[in-house]
Parts: sequence; C-alpha cells; structure tokens
Amino acid sequence: MIYSDIEKYFSENVPQKNYSELSIDKESKSSLISSSKKSYDFDELNTKIKTSDTIIFNTKKISLVEFKNGDKIKEIDIRLKCSESIMSFLNFILEEQVVETLCFPSQFFQFYLVFNRKKINASQVNHFGNIQRKLQKEYSNFYSKVVIINQDQFKRVFRI
Repeated sequence: MIYSDIEKYFSENVPQKNYSELSIDKESKSSLISSSKKSYDFDELNTKIKTSDTIIFNTKKISLVEFKNGDKIKEIDIRLKCSESIMSFLNFILEEQVVETLCFPSQFFQFYLVFNRKKINASQVNHFGNIQRKLQKEYSNFYSKVVIINQDQFKRVFRI
C-alpha cells in the first residue's frame, strides 16, 4: 500500500524530465545518459541540500539515482548523496502527507550511483566495489540495495 501511495502521488504531482536532462553535467554540458525516456526530477523536491538526480519506481522498488560524469568521485560525496537523499525523500513524503508513517528497515528503497565508464579507470572501479560493500552494510537499515554502476549497466538494469 505504501509503495503504491507514493508512486501515485509522484505520478500526479512531481515533474518529470528525460534522462538526457536529468543526467547532464553542468560543467561539461554533456549528458551521461542519452535518452528521451522520462523519470522524476528529484532536484525539484528539495533545492536546499544535495539530493540524488532522479527517483525511479520499478518493480515495487523506489530507486534514488545519482549521475556522476566526472573522473574523481569521492567516497564522502557518495555517502552524502546516500544519506541526504533518503532524508530529503522521507521528509518530503511525510510533510506532503503522502503516507502517515514509514517503518525501517524498508525493502522499498534502493540507491544507485551511476558513473561514466569512460572517465573511470580500473583501480577506481575496484575502489567503487569496496565502497559499495561498505555502504550496503552501513545503510542496510535505509536501503535494500546500494549499487555503484556505469551508465551502460544502468541502461540495462532499468531498460533505458
């Protein structure tokens, strides 16, 4: 029930943009994902803190997704996106009275960080694997899954 209430609210009230817009790097003006398929613009919900770029409703899961097109992605930046995104999302749905309460740990929520495979070397990919395992354990009360993947893997997972 909670999942469908949240999804319904978003479909009726939250703007969508295509993935090309959602994944644009403001510095280079290039998109990580080139697609006209649309998703919810998470930045529209809270402009005061750094949140993920989009929210995807898929197979009874709510995925908070951050796109990173740069060549240097620090662990602290990933941690901040994980924690601030879930807090912002929860505050939003509770303030908007989309749901009355939400219990944790929740199997609804997932966090994805999507990186540009052309800008990340093999040692950084290994480092991302270590970060992913660490955050999966540390954030297990908030997210059922924490995933760090490249843009091609993301397109396959979400059929974009």
